[in-house]
Amino acid sequence: MFACFFLIDINEGMAKFYGGEERGVIELFTSALEGHEKPSNRILNLLARSHSDLEQHEEAVDYFTEAIAVRDDSFNRTWRAMQYFGNEDCHLAFTDADKALGTNPYVETGFDTRVQSLLIRGHCGEFQGQAKKAVADIGEAIRLAPNSDYSQAEIDYLRGEHQAWLQVAIEDRGGSP
Repeated sequence: MFACFFLIDINEGMAKFYGGEERGVIELFTSALEGHEKPSNRILNLLARSHSDLEQHEEAVDYFTEAIAVRDDSFNRTWRAMQYFGNEDCHLAFTDADKALGTNPYVETGFDTRVQSLLIRGHCGEFQGQAKKAVADIGEAIRLAPNSDYSQAEIDYLRGEHQAWLQVAIEDRGGSP
């Protein structure tokens, strides 16, 4: 009987989460986690992503850290890297993105851990004044994006970003390509 209640919380929480409804989602996933016998990567991941959607990056980092303790994979590492980046901690963001790139990628329509991790590394390179590294990482993300069903608008945005950083890299070298 007890297990049945945590399944109801998970199902209701997932319906709200994937339906874009933010209110009550964290409470439902927290209740489901408390009703679960052992830590669940899926519930921890959904809790973390719920906090991420609310731009509560520190809370999201905590739950992704717990999820990584259960299953250290590219999905959890990439999402935690995005939270570190949201907190403007490029050192930790870069470290997690780099580790994610060293594991099996997770790919679904419009999301590829390789693309996201390369973008995080590229953006961290931007903020750390490493335009050459930013150009290389963002360029590789653009190369991989079409294979992961990113929309043309997303790819065009990445191309514009890549061109902007390519220009910065050229200027850093005194104007020569």
